[in-house]
Amino acid sequence: MKSIAPETLYPNWNAVPGKPSLTAPFLNGNPHEYEVNWLCRVAQCTGAVNAFEIGTFNGITAMHLGHAVPGTTWTLDIPEGVTPKYPLSEFDLQWLALRGEIRAFVPRPANVEQLWGDSATFDYSDYEGRCGLVFVMGSHTPAYVRNDLKVAARLVSQPGVIVWHYGNEAEIPAGIDEEFELTRLGDSRLVIVGAQTASKTLKMKGGDANVRNA
Repeated sequence: MKSIAPETLYPNWNAVPGKPSLTAPFLNGNPHEYEVNWLCRVAQCTGAVNAFEIGTFNGITAMHLGHAVPGTTWTLDIPEGVTPKYPLSEFDLQWLALRGEIRAFVPRPANVEQLWGDSATFDYSDYEGRCGLVFVMGSHTPAYVRNDLKVAARLVSQPGVIVWHYGNEAEIPAGIDEEFELTRLGDSRLVIVGAQTASKTLKMKGGDANVRNA
């Protein structure tokens, strides 16, 4: 997968505040704290007003996005007792079983709205084209990754940015970079999906000198 330095993609990278100083427990199932900081910076650099997150887990990223964007952050998670459309991995099932116990320790800003539903069957009609940033970190199974990235393309505004977070290299679905235009942000597990961002158009297929293979 190609990668690009965030400072190259966003010239104002070091001028935005990034993640606020909030007290909340980061767990193994969350992005690294510096990745949440980077996600907030992407939202701020691109001027996102609203954000949509697929995969709430314990609410860490939604909490921080709520402070990073001035509008609404919608965060979607599958409710207990709902049978998912596609099979989940053991990793997914492990964290779903724990989320109720740990979510209570994460405060939710007033502009964060919790949505409930299976990302493969949820009705997104009220949110399509309204989200300056869409963050995808739901199930890591191939079927859900493909589904959620396609959904994100409907949700994102123009201009806007889609960011996908993968768990580890082994969980990246085979051939996914042939279906979607993917560029990893620096050495993180944050992936910019598509060429369009709010600050510039990244020409990834044209041999951009600032994009390197990883």
